[in-house]
Amino acid sequence: MFKTFALKNKKILITGAMGLIGRSLCKSLLMNGNEIIMIDFKIDKKSKHFKYFRNKNTKIFDIDLSNKNKLAKFFKEKKKELKDLNTIVNLAAVDRKIDSKNIFDINFHDFKTKFLNQSIDNNLMSVVNVCQEACKFFLKNKTKKANIINIASTYSLVSSNPNLYNKNQNKPIDYIISKGSIPILTKYIATNYSKQNIRCNCLIPHAVIENPSKKFLAKFSKLSPIGRTCSIQEIMDPLIFLISDGSSYMTGSSLVVDGGWTAW
Repeated sequence: MFKTFALKNKKILITGAMGLIGRSLCKSLLMNGNEIIMIDFKIDKKSKHFKYFRNKNTKIFDIDLSNKNKLAKFFKEKKKELKDLNTIVNLAAVDRKIDSKNIFDINFHDFKTKFLNQSIDNNLMSVVNVCQEACKFFLKNKTKKANIINIASTYSLVSSNPNLYNKNQNKPIDYIISKGSIPILTKYIATNYSKQNIRCNCLIPHAVIENPSKKFLAKFSKLSPIGRTCSIQEIMDPLIFLISDGSSYMTGSSLVVDGGWTAW
């Protein structure tokens, strides 16, 4: 009998856990009886989402992942909470919204270094920091079936399309540069740690958008082969697959879930 999507004996740390995808993933994993550790930054403890997960007796931590020292301290001191941890899902990222201080209107040649540094710190270096601490943890504890899943973007495969945005606008370069490094980071970890029982794969999602405008959706439908944006559930199932033993022969891979966006 096949056991491809078995999620037994999984203890999963999820960064960016209070985000749109993170919340849905945590709920799905809890429904399947998994033990999860949630990490996010500047968590609103009055929010309905925080109250929901707190009531599930889930471990929740507020950590700035770009702060290497604080993250190392977390892995060093939270031995009880991290016991038997075997899976990491790196969802944490900053994605500027289209109305973010007119940043979509700034040309590449005028783009400020401070914006680049902010995104590199949050979208790339934070992932590097978590992966480094995770590898140390897995090696020290001789973890069997250790698993790291990074989240990239279609903009790690192709450039953004100006036709999707308004006149003289395009996706800012800071997001593209910071997310563009995730697949090769994933391959590097996979090839250096696979023989030490650590797998590392990458999910490349596209167009998981909360409350998009009708104008945006109309443009998007013309540019996407599948003709629509991605639902949350359509991201959950691929993530569950990468977390599960069904992906046990995958490492260094990029799983593309983009409705055909990068196919033309």
